[in-house]
Amino acid sequence: APPPAKEDIPDPLEPMNRGLYAVNVGFDKVVLKPISDAMGDTGRGGFFRALGNFADNLDTPTWVANDLMQGRLLDAAQNTLRFGVNTVFGLGGILDPADDMGLYARETDFGATMYAYGVDEGWYLVLPFYGPSSTRDATGLLIDDVIDPMKLALPTSAVWLGTWAQLADQFGSR
Repeated sequence: APPPAKEDIPDPLEPMNRGLYAVNVGFDKVVLKPISDAMGDTGRGGFFRALGNFADNLDTPTWVANDLMQGRLLDAAQNTLRFGVNTVFGLGGILDPADDMGLYARETDFGATMYAYGVDEGWYLVLPFYGPSSTRDATGLLIDDVIDPMKLALPTSAVWLGTWAQLADQFGSR
């Protein structure tokens, strides 16, 4: 059989993308990797696992909103139930008893919602401190931030706590 046709990746922003890629690699070498290395195995469990659980729990209402917009009612129901279990029985999401019950996270975002409605992925894009994406998914990140129900329900200090928990989780995941 002939080799598959080469896919052309739409990258009209290649010079900027290469520059941002270099910034991201430098940031990883100078900041992320040393901090992650200093954390050692603790980054994969214990305190940092709890931070990751908490951050994921705060993201769950946005997943539910996107599930509903995508018409994925069963996923929306599962994520809603998961959020309730982890919030009530998981100490605000610090623990993850929903996983033990078989209620696994069904992560989604507004980029996936736009995909469900036929929006083209757009150009290849490297985001600072985030990494590779597309214009559709980068737009989705911004919209997810705007439609986040937790920002409406929680005081600003709690929203910032969630942001810091997500940042700390990234160090643990590195």
